[in-house]
Amino acid sequence: MVPGSGPRDALAVDGWVFRMTSQPVLIGARGGTIHQLHASTGELFQVCFEGTCLYCDSLHVGMAHLNRMERATRREAA
Repeated sequence: MVPGSGPRDALAVDGWVFRMTSQPVLIGARGGTIHQLHASTGELFQVCFEGTCLYCDSLHVGMAHLNRMERATRREAA
């Protein structure tokens, strides 16, 4: 997982440039998003919720992180 600061059209990691899909792969129940980033070396998934983003190497892991991020916000509001 690579922490990030926000959404981007492209991301450079260890000299490789990843290009983001124009539409989210998934939108969470509370508005968080997961975008897929492609590069010749593979793919990453950018998970963002309320201005916080992180990067995962699989959609499955990204979905788990988005679920946790959205749940944490619900607990703080209660």
